[in-house]
Amino acid sequence: GRWLVPIHHGTFDLAMHPWTEPMERVQALASQERILVSTPRFGEPMRLDAMETGVCWWRGLDGMEYSELARLHRGNEFAR
Repeated sequence: GRWLVPIHHGTFDLAMHPWTEPMERVQALASQERILVSTPRFGEPMRLDAMETGVCWWRGLDGMEYSELARLHRGNEFAR
């Protein structure tokens, strides 16, 4: 594949690591290996024929309470 699209991250608060750690690790490893990464927000549509890298939208959310993140996810506010 030409693109990496991380999924199933940040949807459940089940881990002992910080909420943003998986995405930061993916970004660092992909950069090291020169792999293109697409990082759509939760619920944001993406086009497979027009892939984009997007932005590191999760930065600044690490201190947010899980209940607030879940509310944003349910309300699909990440896709706005």
